[in-house]
Amino acid sequence: MKELLTQVHQDLVEEVRSVMAEHIIPRRDEIEDSETIPDDIYRHMARAGWYGVAIPQQYGGRGAGHLARLLMIEEAAHASGAIGGALQSAILGTAMLQFYGSEGQKQHWLPRFARGDDVCSICVTEPGSGSHVMGMKTTARRG
Repeated sequence: MKELLTQVHQDLVEEVRSVMAEHIIPRRDEIEDSETIPDDIYRHMARAGWYGVAIPQQYGGRGAGHLARLLMIEEAAHASGAIGGALQSAILGTAMLQFYGSEGQKQHWLPRFARGDDVCSICVTEPGSGSHVMGMKTTARRG
């Protein structure tokens, strides 16, 4: 695996490890027990560009790719499963837009997600299907 890692990957892992040690591990019990990510932590991850780690640079992201995304989430999850899960759900939603969105949608939304102005997320559970996404019946409609 080490031969696949670039300096960008290694630097990102060190960055995440440092932030986790300084800002997350001291508050891990609070975060895990409350089942809530405090707003200041979301803002910190946004300012660090973590939501945009795999978003191409042309849309304001870091353009580090999906291996970087995986490494970042893995490192964050070592410190806090809640933080790792929050990053995963936010970034997973942006990937769907990158691969399946129109150019107009990408130009509008990806820079906002990369900056953390808006946080994308996913919903993968409902009564009757649990987390079996293909068995879900819920649809979203504008109100």
